[in-house]
Formats: sequence, C-alpha cells, structure tokens
Amino acid sequence: MTTLPEIVRSASQRIPNKIALKYKGKTISYQELYRRVNALAVNLRQKIQVAKGDRVGLLLKNCPEYVMAYFACLEIGAVVVPLNTFLTADELQYIFKDCQIKVLITADTFQTTIKKIQAAIPLPFYIIRMGEKEPGVFSWTEMIEPPPINWLVLPGQPDDLAVILYTSGTTGFPKGAMLTHYNLLSNIHSCAKVIELKDSDCFILFLPMFHAFTFTVCVLLPLFIGAKTVILESVMPFHRVLKSLVVDRITVFVSIPVVYKLLLKAKIPAFFFSWILPLRLCVSGGAPLASEVQSGFERKFKIPLLEGYGLSEASPVVSINPLSDVRRPGSIGKPLPDVKVAIVDENGKGVGTNEIGEIVVSGPNVMQGYYNAPELTALTLKAGWLFTGDMGRVNQDGYIYICDRKKDMILVHGMNVYPREVEDILLSHPQILEAAVIGKKDEHHGEIPIAFVVLKKNEVLPANDIIHFCRPHLANYKIPRQVRFMESLPKTATGKISKKELRNLL
Repeated sequence: MTTLPEIVRSASQRIPNKIALKYKGKTISYQELYRRVNALAVNLRQKIQVAKGDRVGLLLKNCPEYVMAYFACLEIGAVVVPLNTFLTADELQYIFKDCQIKVLITADTFQTTIKKIQAAIPLPFYIIRMGEKEPGVFSWTEMIEPPPINWLVLPGQPDDLAVILYTSGTTGFPKGAMLTHYNLLSNIHSCAKVIELKDSDCFILFLPMFHAFTFTVCVLLPLFIGAKTVILESVMPFHRVLKSLVVDRITVFVSIPVVYKLLLKAKIPAFFFSWILPLRLCVSGGAPLASEVQSGFERKFKIPLLEGYGLSEASPVVSINPLSDVRRPGSIGKPLPDVKVAIVDENGKGVGTNEIGEIVVSGPNVMQGYYNAPELTALTLKAGWLFTGDMGRVNQDGYIYICDRKKDMILVHGMNVYPREVEDILLSHPQILEAAVIGKKDEHHGEIPIAFVVLKKNEVLPANDIIHFCRPHLANYKIPRQVRFMESLPKTATGKISKKELRNLL
C-alpha cells in the first residue's frame, strides 16, 4: 500500500463481508464502508468540485461518517483537517483562515458554532451536514447517494499531503502539522509490528476521533489489519464502555491514563477483565501513565498495559512498551521499528546514557513541517530530527523515560494547553494587570490550569467572573480551574515571570 485509501479499498475486495465498524448496534462491512467512501468521493468531486490539495474540515463527534469522510477526501486527493470539537468558534476561526478550508463536513450539533464562523470570516466554504435539509447546505444523505457513473480511482502518491493536524501553539495560535500518506502508513506498519495485533481483534473507540492518537490507533490500525472497531460517541457515561466490553467482546482497549486509574480504583473484580472478557491487551497514550497505575493494573487484572508516547508531529506514535519484552513501569518504552530517538543537550549534541536532555525523533513518521509557518518549522525540524520539547533520558537497555517538558505545556486529559494562549485571554480583561498560568497535578484530569492574577490598582474582581470571562474564548479544558490573586508576580533577573516560583506555591 502506498496511500491511505488503499486500506479500505483493498479490504473491501479481500474481506468484503467482514464487519469493519459497529455503532449504536448497527454494523458496517468493509464492502459497505468502501461503497460509501467511494460515493462520497465522487459526489465531492462532481457536486462541489473538490480538487486535489483542497482542505476539507471534519467537525464531528465520534461516528462512522467521520471515517467515511476521512477516506473519501483522501480518495480524491483532498487534505483532511480534523477539527477539535471542544474548541469555540473564536478558536476555530483561525484554523479556517489559516488553511482556507473549502468544505466543512459536520452535524446539527455544531450549527451555532458554524454560523458564528461564517459571520466572522470573509472566505466562504461549502457545508455538508448530517441532519435536517437546509437551503445552501448539502445533506449527508445526498452526498452518499450512488453516483450515476463508475468512479475511476485517481492514484495518489505516498508523498502527497493527507492530513493537517492542528495543535495548540506556544504563540497562542494553533499550528498545523502536515502529514503525508507515507508518514501515516509508516506509523501504522510500525505499530502493527510491535503491538502484535490480529485480524480477529475487536477494538473499542471512545476517545475523540479528532485526536491523532485515537484515529491512528483505533481507526487506521484496525482497518489496516482487517479488524473490527466498535465506536462510542464518548467515554461518558462510562457504564456504556463497560457494557460494550462485555457485549461486543472487546479484545483491544485503548485509552488515556485517567481511565486506567479509575478502573484500578473502581470496585471491579480482578477476574472481570481476565476471565469474563476476551480482553487481551490495553494501550495507554495521550499523557504520562503513572508507574503505580501501570504496575497496579497489570497486577490486579492480569492484562498487559502498554504505555506509548507520541505527538501529532510524528503521526503520532514514537515509542511503546513492547508486548513481547519487559515492560518498564514509568517508561514510554522503546522506539518503534524504523523510528530513531535521541537525547540531546541545548546545543543539539547527544548526551550519555541516563543523562537528561531533549527528546528528538527521526523517521518516516515525522511531519513535513507546520502549514504556513516556515520559521516555526525551522525551529522544530533540524537536520532531519524533530525536536519534541519534551525532556527525557534513555537507559542502558534503550527504554525511554520522560522527565519533564521543556515548554510550559499543560496536559488536561491528554489535550495540550499552552499557558500563553490562556494568559493572552486573561490579559485582555480590562481589570487584569498581570497573569500567569501553570499546570497543577490532578488525579482526575492529569493536570488542571491554575491562573495567578494581579489586578489593576483599586480593582475588585471575583474569581468566578474571571473564569466566566474565559468561556466564550477558550475550550472548556483550557479554562483555569482556580484563580489565585497576587499583589505581584515573582520575576527573574531579566524581568520574566518566574513560573518555577509559582509552582512552589501550589
């Protein structure tokens, strides 16, 4: 396979009647999946004139239509732009303008957000929406109707741009990681080798599909090996997840650390996973997994829990604790096949075993750069290496350990929050003089944003008012959970706010 659409195209011929996806009790075979992918691809080309290189935004909650839209866009050479469903209209506007989205595929749920975006940006875009028919909007139903002519597949190239994944930026603006078909396919191949999956496996998907980790591991990977994925709209209510584990006979469970921590603490009998269920493998990603959770989970449930590490810029998986080798609690494992990891100092020179430095990555999974951001690309990609901004070390056996983050990024449920973005919103408040945001460890969220605020002279402002002020401008997970008022913020000798000192106050 050289391009991503070949995954479903090939499977539809090889295993046409096998179930690919299940959602709300209904199943979709590989043959039916590709039929709808093909129909949507033709209609995108014929009815909206979507051409190679055009950007198509996906603003949908978890559903089979997300998968169909993803592959249909790639089938005609368009570029998929997965959109974070937690973002506000203000935050989404920047992405629409930056990559000039031509078509948006969405649902009624986001109608209010879409109208705000349409009113704010001058660039028009087509809308395909699941839900009620509306003038000026293409309905999903009409877009998956069988086309009047047979579709001739347009062969793409491995180096064609496939996806632009937007992540929060240190400057306050999102940055779009450009990934090719080759980038993503290489990551799928490498993951399949290490995780030792079978075509008889059944995955469960309940994390957001727009997240790189979720889509690669829970969609692309199962489809690549000819397995089955059960899609849930979200992780809540959690009893639906537990019910699906039993009813759907899940064998591969993919989640984030907070879920494993909850499962470990919950009053679930130890034999529930290992005796009652066919579950044979659990994977954790999106945020660091505490060593006591990893070892405790395996000890209680007798099921391997593999911690991995990745970032959008690496398609996204970089390393994972191997299934057939020793798993080291607290470690993010070893690099995937064909992926190289090094630890370097501030000058980019390699450091010794167990010495701490910045984690850099090289391999076929590394992005082409950031869209519309050559200067930022040059700072991140150097001499074939991706500088991750994460600090870590490698032991004598080749296992990688993350020690800290070079940047001030906060991880809330595995979602990146950059303090600068939140601080800019706080400083736009007319009564706030200074603001600094740092992360505080939290057993339920991983981390939560804490704001330290200095008010202007003689001003009085309740903490709840500040939190309320942030809501229209920031996704919910980015909003400070606590506001602490200060007379002044600690500064370094050069006048910069000392976040180290602020962390000491937590």
